[in-house]
Amino acid sequence: MNLEIFLKNHTDWLQGNGGERAHLYQANLRDFDLTGADLYRAHLEQVCFVNACFGNVILSEACINESDLSNAYLANANLSNAKLYRVNFKNAHLVGASLVDAIAIGSNFKDADLAGVDLTSANLNETCLVNADLEKADLSQTSLHLANLNDAYLLDTNLTNASLINTNLVNAVLVNANLTDAYLEGADLTGADLKGANLTGTNFNNACLKGACLAGAKLIDTKLENADLEGVDLSLAIFE
Repeated sequence: MNLEIFLKNHTDWLQGNGGERAHLYQANLRDFDLTGADLYRAHLEQVCFVNACFGNVILSEACINESDLSNAYLANANLSNAKLYRVNFKNAHLVGASLVDAIAIGSNFKDADLAGVDLTSANLNETCLVNADLEKADLSQTSLHLANLNDAYLLDTNLTNASLINTNLVNAVLVNANLTDAYLEGADLTGADLKGANLTGTNFNNACLKGACLAGAKLIDTKLENADLEGVDLSLAIFE
């Protein structure tokens, strides 16, 4: 495939100068360099992008369902409003990327670097985020129902108004995270580290917090009905 012609045709289509909308299905673009490309509203389904470079790429409103972006470089990429159903982002580098309002149900972000990523209002239900780095990421109003964040790193992460129903946060690091008004009913936070976290108005009803560390956390109006608090560290926690 001639990448230059492919991208030019899409640019012409976007600008209303003829051309053709980018559409790839089951193609192999392993190791391709797409740095800075404008693929707004492109259709790239079930494509192999393993080790591909997408730095600063525009993929907003693109459809990338079931594609493989494992080990891909997506720093500062724009994936806002993109359709990302069951995409493989394992070990991908997404530092500084935007996934605002993206739909990534069932996608795999295991071991991915998502530091500083904007995931505001994204749908991450049933995703795998095991051992993912989400330091200082913005997950406000994000939906993470049934997601797996086992061993995930969420230092200083914004989870305000996020919904994490029945989410797995076993051994997750949430030090200084902001979970104001977040909804974690039925979530498993066994062994999680929430030192200094803001848990104002957070709903932990029916959640498991066995052995979790909430030292210095702010628990004003926090809901803990039927929560398992066995072995929880509440030293220096703030309740009013």
